Amino acid sequence: VDNRAKKLIERVQYWNANLSGNQHKMYFCIAMGSSRGLDDAAAVIRCEDESRRTWEEFYEPYKDAYYHQGDKPFMVHFVEFPPNRDNLLNNEQSMPFFQKFTVRWMFNRVEDEAAYRNTYGWPLLFKNANPVGDEVMAVSPGFWNGVGNLIDVARERGDFYRSLWMRVLKYNPASVWVNSFNESWEHTSVEPARLDAAVAAEHPDILQVWTDYHGQPMDDFYWVMTKQYNRLFMYRELFDGSYLQEEDSNTIYVVRQDTLIDNGNSLPHMAPVLLVPKGFLASLKADVINEELVVVGKIEPTEGDANEPSVKAATNLLTPNEDGINDFWRVEDIDRYPNNHVRIIDKRGRTVYEKQGYQNEWQGRQRGGNSHGELLPEGTYFYQVDYGDAAKKPLKGYVTILHDVQRGR
Repeated sequence: VDNRAKKLIERVQYWNANLSGNQHKMYFCIAMGSSRGLDDAAAVIRCEDESRRTWEEFYEPYKDAYYHQGDKPFMVHFVEFPPNRDNLLNNEQSMPFFQKFTVRWMFNRVEDEAAYRNTYGWPLLFKNANPVGDEVMAVSPGFWNGVGNLIDVARERGDFYRSLWMRVLKYNPASVWVNSFNESWEHTSVEPARLDAAVAAEHPDILQVWTDYHGQPMDDFYWVMTKQYNRLFMYRELFDGSYLQEEDSNTIYVVRQDTLIDNGNSLPHMAPVLLVPKGFLASLKADVINEELVVVGKIEPTEGDANEPSVKAATNLLTPNEDGINDFWRVEDIDRYPNNHVRIIDKRGRTVYEKQGYQNEWQGRQRGGNSHGELLPEGTYFYQVDYGDAAKKPLKGYVTILHDVQRGR
């Protein structure tokens, strides 16, 4: 185990020495836990020995890649329960190597109680129950070790994982601890993977082969979700083409440049849906990025009802590629105004589409003239919507047509 750990550290060092573009350095730290199950005196001796080994074998030789918190290297000790932690802290003066570290804790099980505040986990067994902390909150996509002395946690196609991330967004700690180690034994991994089909067949509720919401294999389902939550939490960034859903709501929104588009309650294909706190979208100010992390749009807070997300009155993106997303140009509530009149104008001022009684049917094709029915070129077009109602202010804006759009992952 030590040798495998050192090989991993060497890879971290290699990464740090060969950064390019917007890549950032990576760091490691050590978690120890063999003092569990020992009586108080023996636990103190074992914990100090583990601290010494960590200092001599992992910190001193690799200190350039070792993670620090405050002015000390960081280490996590795994104990059974809070009283076991308290025993070690009460004997700290007799543990010189232990004192060299900033020490934090993991337990046999954690719940959303004050005793587990700022815990680094292990394991998380209940939805919406990762302990609140100002320093850290832990998340995990599921848990199963087959031992039987702990609750086995079904992933529920990401619903367990996103319930914990939702609380991270709600309470906004300084950091997030993704509990995905022991991934091959306790099935907590988030990286792209497909589990053994025979094992998965025996435990379809827990060890499922990873799929999207419609049963299609999606090996990176949890990796995509982790990446999207990470950018939202750390940088207030949303991936173009990603999906959001507020707590206690069935409505799903898709992110398209500077717009949140109401997608109804339809679950997407080959993409996760991020769960966010109730009311989160109305005050959300976020950059929209592509897969290269380049900003391609911006979501601004709504100026209207504080309980409503910032959804535009008309979509500003049209991607008629028959993928079920933005295939039609949509004007909100247009069906309530049957006498409406819609006009689309190109850069040269020519009307390329005009319709009396528009019903959200336009797919970016020329209406009228010699090119009737042909797909319009990519670009930005000006629109005018007259609702045919003196009490309703006309709507003006821009819509961009894109032809070859791939889902953001």
